[in-house]
Amino acid sequence: KWRVVRGKLPSGVRLSQKLGTLAGTPRRIGTYRVTVEARDALGARSQRTLVLLVQK
Repeated sequence: KWRVVRGKLPSGVRLSQKLGTLAGTPRRIGTYRVTVEARDALGARSQRTLVLLVQK
């Protein structure tokens, strides 16, 4: 299972809890720093910080 644990995704973008994929169309230009976490069926967790750059 995937989730955002720190920061915010751009408005209009969502994270699939099942697949960990991002989908949608961002509504605002900017740089977004987001930390996502993946957890497996046994409860093991891993986090990564992503920097998303939205341009025209």
